[in-house]
Amino acid sequence: MNRPSPLPTLKAALRAYPDAKSPVTNLLLGLVVLVFSMEVALTSMLPPATIRTVATGLFGVYPVIAWLFAPVLHSGILHVSATVLGLVVVGIPVEQHWSRLRYAAFLLLTGYATIGAGAGVLWLFSGQQVAFYGTSGVIYALAGFALTNFPRHGDALSPIETAAILVGGIAALLVLIDPLTGPYLAPRWINGGHTTGLLLGLLTGWTERGNSHTRIPDSPDSQ
Repeated sequence: MNRPSPLPTLKAALRAYPDAKSPVTNLLLGLVVLVFSMEVALTSMLPPATIRTVATGLFGVYPVIAWLFAPVLHSGILHVSATVLGLVVVGIPVEQHWSRLRYAAFLLLTGYATIGAGAGVLWLFSGQQVAFYGTSGVIYALAGFALTNFPRHGDALSPIETAAILVGGIAALLVLIDPLTGPYLAPRWINGGHTTGLLLGLLTGWTERGNSHTRIPDSPDSQ
């Protein structure tokens, strides 16, 4: 028996992302890119500073501004690229399951909750200035939601929902492995933002009613 080629499913998934209506995710992506562009511009005016030193230094020079924008600050091009990819892969399918207001509230809550948790873990094990920033905690929350919520729907999953569940499984595995890798009882021992985000997402996804979502139409290629 011949196995079906995964290419039609992959093509359907790639086509479904731009076709899905995701104004809130797109707004967040725009904000991430805008803030990162400002970081790059500021770094260019402060040689020999790097984007990482500029982002971290904001917490010492302008702490109110830094903590306000902490969920969308990034330390470099790889950091922000991972955020953009993560928001597309898990943010777009999750947005289809909520109203815009509820989805935006979830992003806002998990954004600041994961920053607070991550900073709290650093504070416990560090005597230095605490600076914690990035959108990865939100992505872990979205991945956790997908992992516990999407499989509970009785109908077939769309390709992008399947991809989000896969990311959720990887996120859960990384959080489980994180405490075992060390350095133990040190500032970088456990990423409190990732752990908190995943737990919030898992809990929200499990308690969310399974029939309160909007299905994403399947592409003809996914049939």
